[in-house]
Amino acid sequence: MTGGAFDMISENLYIQYFCGLKEFTVDSAFDPSLFVEIRKRMGGKEFDAFNKIVIEKSERIKPPVQVNKKR
Repeated sequence: MTGGAFDMISENLYIQYFCGLKEFTVDSAFDPSLFVEIRKRMGGKEFDAFNKIVIEKSERIKPPVQVNKKR
């Protein structure tokens, strides 16, 4: 998991909620070593499949983007 994913979690209220956090925080939600340990236990292929599912589900719960049309 790259630093970008950690940035995405720290910047996105919806992903924090999905991860079970009770309130929004800009602090790091997870220690990077947590994901290393999970990957070791699951195996690389299974972890990648799991990660793909998490990303797909988080994309589906994003609120729609509102476009302001100028008249």
